[in-house]
Amino acid sequence: MAFTSPIRTPKANNRSPAPPPPQIDEVTDRFISSPVRNEIDRASYSPRYNEFLKQKFPGILSPERNSPVGSPFNLKSSPRSPAPISPVCTRKSPKTPMFEIETDATDLSSSPLTRLRSPVEISSPTQATRLKFEALSPISGRSLCSEDELNDFFAARKPKKLVFQDCEVPDSSQLPAEPKEDFELSAEVPKINDAQPVVSRSTKLIPRFYFPGGDPELVSALHQQISNNLVNLRPLFNKKGSLTDEKFTPVTEAFLLPRYFTFALFRKIEAMFDCENSISYEQLMKGWKLIQEEFTDEASLAFYLLKQDDNDYLVPEDFYVVLEDIICGHPELEFLNGNTTFQDRYAETVVARLYYDYNRTWTGKLTLQEFKRGQIIEIVREFENGIDSGEYKTCFSYKDFYVIYCKFWELDQDHDLEINEDQLACYMEGSLTDKIIRRVIDGYGKISDLPLTSFSEPRMSYRDFVWFILSEVNKNTSTAIEYWFRCLDIDGDGLLTVFELEYFYEEQLARMEYAGVEHVSLDDCFCQMSDLVKPAKEGIITLKDLKSCPEGNVFFDMFFNLSRFIDYESRPRHLRKKRKMGLFDKVINPWDEYVEGEYDRLVYGAEEEEELRDFEDEGEELSNEDDGYNFLEEDGGDTTQFTQTLKHAQNAVPSY
Repeated sequence: MAFTSPIRTPKANNRSPAPPPPQIDEVTDRFISSPVRNEIDRASYSPRYNEFLKQKFPGILSPERNSPVGSPFNLKSSPRSPAPISPVCTRKSPKTPMFEIETDATDLSSSPLTRLRSPVEISSPTQATRLKFEALSPISGRSLCSEDELNDFFAARKPKKLVFQDCEVPDSSQLPAEPKEDFELSAEVPKINDAQPVVSRSTKLIPRFYFPGGDPELVSALHQQISNNLVNLRPLFNKKGSLTDEKFTPVTEAFLLPRYFTFALFRKIEAMFDCENSISYEQLMKGWKLIQEEFTDEASLAFYLLKQDDNDYLVPEDFYVVLEDIICGHPELEFLNGNTTFQDRYAETVVARLYYDYNRTWTGKLTLQEFKRGQIIEIVREFENGIDSGEYKTCFSYKDFYVIYCKFWELDQDHDLEINEDQLACYMEGSLTDKIIRRVIDGYGKISDLPLTSFSEPRMSYRDFVWFILSEVNKNTSTAIEYWFRCLDIDGDGLLTVFELEYFYEEQLARMEYAGVEHVSLDDCFCQMSDLVKPAKEGIITLKDLKSCPEGNVFFDMFFNLSRFIDYESRPRHLRKKRKMGLFDKVINPWDEYVEGEYDRLVYGAEEEEELRDFEDEGEELSNEDDGYNFLEEDGGDTTQFTQTLKHAQNAVPSY
């Protein structure tokens, strides 16, 4: 018999409508119909169900034993039953039925769904389906349960609140000892009320590993060590009374600072107490109490000694006190004593290189983070061993300064420490294009130190030239890429388009044609550069694309430095590939290679010229005394080829 009834959706439930209930005739007796079990007593699986049948059906006895396979009931006298409860779901359930309904015997005999009103196991997987089917099934013209009861049944049930009871906390001394762990256990006991403590589960806390102001333990240990070192200096002050800046080195060592921070430490304490070129032990200890509140490690201490009181950054002038100590105290720079010009240029070169390498914000203000990231303290400490000694050269290298200053001196013909556009055009015998020179002089690569409005034409200072030559020789550094990218970016939108690159390549292409060099067309140039840089978006090159390119120098040389680009193209292909992949035994920094070649040319080349000049003078004297054979006068005295070859050998520019 088929049964259909409209499904009532509970008001308080947001669940999707359940599928329609199954038909009575379609319910299978899958467990009873098992061919393995020939004798099944249904009452043994559900005694309560057997009692229910005896009460509702007095004329029907318990199922017959030894019945044929199929239903254990008498097929003629018993109605069909739904699927039996699986043994998996035979868990403990409430003893009382879910619904209590008063019915008559007439109703039971006339309704085919009478047996569906039997109590169902709460843990049965068919609980929801059966209860819903039973609730929506009308018997004697009315529902088995009210709508409010149905809503309460299907409403979302909240979890029961945990009730904590009073319990005694055992004494820790009576507990067995546990192995110590690296993590700290929380000793606090959460409380619901003040009068009702509750023992919570002990949790493991991760130890703190980030200290913005420094690890308190390390800071305290550093302060204690410096204090002990200063106490040991008391006999020295008792013997000499007070110390000057020249004899203040033991105090610098007590502060665990490099030796060349002596002047900086002395003048910081001197400014605190307005003492004149001498500091007593009492002043030193008072100054130490003020200084120890301002630093947490060695780098922050050095930063505090160099910076001005009102600033939280370092300007270039703040480093001159360290450079003064280096120039006056380093044994390898004693030859500069008395030559103030070279001393000033050396100090400017070192400061310019410091900000070129470590001031990544291009603001001219070195922050504490940049100061620590550059490891300037370690560089100054290594500088004590030697200027140009060590595995790698630093910004304090005198050889680098000598090459830079000599290059600037060659271009600055009037020696006023300023270079104009015409003078910069003579760099590398005119290898740079006029368009890029104009962009550099106008300060697009770096904001010029000279006020451009104070001169009729733009000029470049010595510090600007240091940035220029560092960026021009080695174009693969981050600062150099940003330098030349700003020069090529005409509209300043942060993108290099085809139109901007075409503007600079037009002059380069004309120079190739004039020099008789095999030139590359504009389309081929763009294809080559696109394959080299591999931009994320075709036709547009960003700063990120150039920094990801291993050979950014080739890209820039293609558009404004003809000599270096031709030198790159003339190298054998296998050498270029090895250099790109870093397969050489020792990869030399382009800047270091350039400095070595130029230094040899400037130093030893001058000696060779002097020797050659002396040799020519002696040859003239000998020729006057003895009219012998002169090889220079052979073939009519034509010495043009020999002179040009000698001049080319002397003026050759080594390539990296």
